[in-house]
Amino acid sequence: MYELPFYYPGQICLGKVTTLHLYQGAFVDIGGVYDGWVPIKGNDWYWIRHHIKVGMNVVVEILAKRDPYRFRFPIEMRFVHPNIDHLIFNRFDFPPIFHRDEDTNLDELRRDCGRPPVPRKDPGSKPEKEPLLSNHPYVDQKILQ
Repeated sequence: MYELPFYYPGQICLGKVTTLHLYQGAFVDIGGVYDGWVPIKGNDWYWIRHHIKVGMNVVVEILAKRDPYRFRFPIEMRFVHPNIDHLIFNRFDFPPIFHRDEDTNLDELRRDCGRPPVPRKDPGSKPEKEPLLSNHPYVDQKILQ
């Protein structure tokens, strides 16, 4: 098993995914004393969940090497193969909309998933304002006529 001095940033290694953790990322065994760590945020798992599985062989690049006494994961890496960087960094602006057939209010669906509303077209001709008919003493009769 290789110690940390045998690894350096920029090195390409073959490894096997040993653990997937939602909040910490993926851990890859590259044949050393310490497993390598591929940081993946919780929101990014949605885009890569079908591409990374426990036990699969991967090619990784070492991004950083740190002191194991100060850092929990001393070797930080990224996946080279399968290349999932485009899935993580070039995400859509908004999450997809999942809806049921009985959902009828599309504006409510868009609001609930965090999207801006669809702009409505101007009807062109505006309906004429009908005069307000009221005999209440506080309603100004001058405005009504």
